[in-house]
Amino acid sequence: MPAILKWIAASLVIAVLCSGAAKGQGFASVPPEPGANPSGVQIPPYRLSVSPDGRTLTISGGIRFGLERDVAAALAAAPGVRTVVLASPGGRLGPADDVAQMVRRRGLDTYVASQCSSICTEIFAAGRHRTLGRGARLGFHGASLGAGAPSQAVSAVNRQMMDRYVAAGVDRGFIERAASVSPRGIWFPTVSQLRAANVITAVAGR
Repeated sequence: MPAILKWIAASLVIAVLCSGAAKGQGFASVPPEPGANPSGVQIPPYRLSVSPDGRTLTISGGIRFGLERDVAAALAAAPGVRTVVLASPGGRLGPADDVAQMVRRRGLDTYVASQCSSICTEIFAAGRHRTLGRGARLGFHGASLGAGAPSQAVSAVNRQMMDRYVAAGVDRGFIERAASVSPRGIWFPTVSQLRAANVITAVAGR
């Protein structure tokens, strides 16, 4: 099938995934999720788009329930996707883990042009080749289960999260430092730190 027909097919499938998607633009978005994540931050809507050549899937906005379903549908409609571009402040652990598994299983590359923070970085780390755009940033902090959550439960979630990064090749000392940052804070490592810890495998333009 010609590339343009693949793109049209992908756009049509993605456009009907969620109410409010703009016809013919190949994206899915949803209204703001009621409430906030455990850190007390409102999770913004997300948007998915597939490039005209069908080789790039862009995920922008919040990581919310339903994202894993829509990413799976987008990848099924555009089997030629090779790179996932991320632009997200983060969101919920479950959907992020599911999307990261899809990226890992398919051997997809990941790319950040602007910023990918919080649990978005787990999806980024799942990429085969992980590229940071010039001037882009990755932000890290520990997990949060909400006010009043037992410290043992938070520690268990952080250990599981760290293990997933380490399995992706990230230096354990780096991710332990990241997990020690308060969920209400954020750590933006330097490019040198990201390279040394094998978080990124390349920087665009270098």
